[in-house]
Amino acid sequence: MDKHLLLDLVTPEGSLFSGQARHVILTTQWGDVGIYPGHAPLLAELGPGPLRVYDMQGEEQIYFVPAGFLEVQPGRTIVLADTALRAQDLDKVAAEKAKRDAEAEFAAHHDRESADHVARAAAMLRTLHELSLSRKGNIKR
Repeated sequence: MDKHLLLDLVTPEGSLFSGQARHVILTTQWGDVGIYPGHAPLLAELGPGPLRVYDMQGEEQIYFVPAGFLEVQPGRTIVLADTALRAQDLDKVAAEKAKRDAEAEFAAHHDRESADHVARAAAMLRTLHELSLSRKGNIKR
């Protein structure tokens, strides 16, 4: 059995990660999933949330991915994201404001688009929270 998987995190702007990883944990429409070497083939739509890459040195890299697709094939895992940001590049104050604004929009309209904005802003804050926990060594790997 392989000890690593080949991972590509790709956006329209380019590649954010391409290389070997021990495993990756990301948010799909069904919830969080972990992809490890030897995982069964899978195609899934991504939901907004953190994407955690554990590289071969045991280091964790965290990204925020609002939407996209995951494809797992023998020997290669590809994340095609609409956009992705490194968690450390997120602005907590802006994310908190975006969540408040989205909640107000949802309260006024109660529509799918407003609900999606709330989910995206909440996922940004979750990503920042996981980054904070990771830096403190409190996330289980």
